[in-house]
Amino acid sequence: MGSKMDAFLAGSTQPLRLGALAFVIAGAGVALAFSIDYGPQNPLAYVALGLPVVGIAMGFGAVAWGWYETFCEWTNRRNSGR
Repeated sequence: MGSKMDAFLAGSTQPLRLGALAFVIAGAGVALAFSIDYGPQNPLAYVALGLPVVGIAMGFGAVAWGWYETFCEWTNRRNSGR
């Protein structure tokens, strides 16, 4: 990998890494969707639909995980000040 990608992976949180992976998966699904011929007899059409759905779901999960970690950090900071 390039040095920028290594620096990103080493310096980012796990929810951000999951969000980046989700973006790549959804992008791969969109790229597949633009490159195939749709039709009910083409099984790749279902894969092209499923990949972005999985990527978007993973992205929502990553955002929720990040919010949860941030909320826990704020709560710990507030409680440690007492």
